[in-house]
Amino acid sequence: MHFKIDNESLPGFNTNKYLERLTLITDYIKENYDQSLSLDSIAQVFGLSPEYLSRFFVKHVGLTLFQYINAIRLEKSFRVLMNTDHSIIQIALEHGFPNEKSFARVFKKVYHVTPHQYRKKHKRLSEARSQ
Repeated sequence: MHFKIDNESLPGFNTNKYLERLTLITDYIKENYDQSLSLDSIAQVFGLSPEYLSRFFVKHVGLTLFQYINAIRLEKSFRVLMNTDHSIIQIALEHGFPNEKSFARVFKKVYHVTPHQYRKKHKRLSEARSQ
């Protein structure tokens, strides 16, 4: 995944401070993506106001905090979807989505089909190739 890091608007002496903060926040999300994450809870962990965190994240990443969290959750859950027979609801809940509907909505936005449809189509393709 490629995320925008906006160095042009940062004064030179602050660049490292912002980059370090961004790295800490994104690492925290990657380590805790399967938990319930909210703007307030993440802001509290880093001693920031939710408003500041929200603006900071969009400015330096080019996505909202929730778009980023969902991208991480989708990336991690996709591997499980394609490499296991776990149920869709189990995959959704194990990867931080509040329910199957939320997982399906995020998945469909990226892949244009539901997780179930995607898995079914691609399992058929891999079975056809192995025959």
